[in-house]
Parts: sequence; structure tokens; C-alpha cells
Amino acid sequence: GAHEAAAPRLVEAAEQAVTLAEQAFSTTRRLIEAGELPEADLAGARTQVARRTEELVASRARADNAEVALRSLLADSPDDPVWDERWTPQD
Repeated sequence: GAHEAAAPRLVEAAEQAVTLAEQAFSTTRRLIEAGELPEADLAGARTQVARRTEELVASRARADNAEVALRSLLADSPDDPVWDERWTPQD
């Protein structure tokens, strides 16, 4: 369904959010080292990295759960080959 199709895109968006937060953290650290920002600003940037990382973990878990739910609907038994197939998200 739509939820299963959207899950990989949500994971990708969460990965990009982590990357952006890490870049902002690095920029903040450089600006602090250059004396252009107060040391206290680093805590906020670090918090954003942690928050985005938590969101990424949650997105991956939702994607995994959606895949298991879909495979459960398609499989007649735990031995069904659908459990061994590698799936690639499609648009």
C-alpha cells in the first residue's frame, strides 16, 4: 500500500536530515573555534544531530515493520520464499 511505498522515502529523508544536522554541527564548531559564536551554541547543534539520528532510527524501524507486514500478507507460511526475496523500493 501507500504506507509501504512511502517508508523507504521517509528513511531517505531522515538520512538527509542527519547529514544536514551533522554539517550544521561542524559549521557551528568551526565558528566557535574562530570565536564567532559562543561555546553554548554547540550544545544546540549536538542536540539536533541526536534528534535527527533518533528520527532516522524510528524511520528505519517503521520501514522494516511495513515490509514485514506486507510480506506477512503475501506469505502462506513462514517457509514461503517471499521471506527470502530481496526487495527494492519502486516508485
